[in-house]
Amino acid sequence: ITTNVDTLPPSVAAVLPDNGATGIAIDSPILVRFSEPVIPATLKEAFRLERDAPPLSIGGGGQLIDGREFVFTPAGVPEFGHRYRIRISSALTDREGLPIAIEFASTFTTQGRPTVAVTGIHPDGAPVGSIVTITGAGFDPAPGAVNKVLFSVGGGVQDSLDASDVTPSSMVVPVPDNAVTGPVVVGIAGPETSNPR
Repeated sequence: ITTNVDTLPPSVAAVLPDNGATGIAIDSPILVRFSEPVIPATLKEAFRLERDAPPLSIGGGGQLIDGREFVFTPAGVPEFGHRYRIRISSALTDREGLPIAIEFASTFTTQGRPTVAVTGIHPDGAPVGSIVTITGAGFDPAPGAVNKVLFSVGGGVQDSLDASDVTPSSMVVPVPDNAVTGPVVVGIAGPETSNPR
């Protein structure tokens, strides 16, 4: 008699970012591939993303694809220059109820904050009240981060607005009603940079 009873516990076959990786972009995906399909409810209990400073545990959610590939999205974008640990406890089981053989841990370190730079404004010329997207580097999507955009309003004066929909490389902001043609300056919690025009 031949049986197909699963006696092998699940394991982590691959993880991204790689264990020990450094300089990881803060918007990089967090992926875990398992050796076999796992039960989603046990993954939710077993998976943790932690960082090296309070708050230690980072909330979020994920999607399990075909029972084997888990894509995790943190509730907030990880911060620049921190070490993070992916942990999977023995609460994880496969479809046969077998727990992961060895609790899994992998670490990575996010890149340091890049120099703030503006590489473009889209559209290039926009009437007052329009929404523009500013592209560049070093923008801070962390909750509570200061991402200010200063528009020229004439007479050497600038009007300051808070950006929204901020990612590490883009942000959006409306053109103020009193804006005139001139440089646009971006300030991220201190250092400022202006558009290349």
